[in-house]
Amino acid sequence: RRNQSTEHYFLGDRNFPGWAIGLSMLGTSISSVTFLAFPAAAFALDWRQLISNLTLPFVAVLAIIVFIPFFRR
Repeated sequence: RRNQSTEHYFLGDRNFPGWAIGLSMLGTSISSVTFLAFPAAAFALDWRQLISNLTLPFVAVLAIIVFIPFFRR
């Protein structure tokens, strides 16, 4: 199948299912550095790092409500 334009190539003709976008966001936010950096920061900063990690679900909900509908238009 040949792409008609660069928009079709880079945006997939704006035809991605929601679960694929969600898995992409999850994979982007978690990396191997995350598994090393967060425990080290918790050890060094006496659990002050936990506060910023607790905000991640709220930011994810914000992204679901605001950003995904904006980019799916």
